[in-house]
Amino acid sequence: MKHKNVDGFHLYMTQEGKIAIEQDSFEFGKHVHVYLTYDQFCQIENWVFKNRDEIVLAWNEGVEDDSEA
Repeated sequence: MKHKNVDGFHLYMTQEGKIAIEQDSFEFGKHVHVYLTYDQFCQIENWVFKNRDEIVLAWNEGVEDDSEA
């Protein structure tokens, strides 16, 4: 899956059915991979939805989110 306006990020499924995230790491100077089970992904999804406002505020440094307008 390619993501518009996001360089160095790739999402795919392994043959074992795990959700895989590959991202360019500036810290390590190479691609890094994270493998999640479906249950782990769902837990992360729930956490992100519960903490959406705090995440958006921190990421945008207080800039108003116009996506809901």
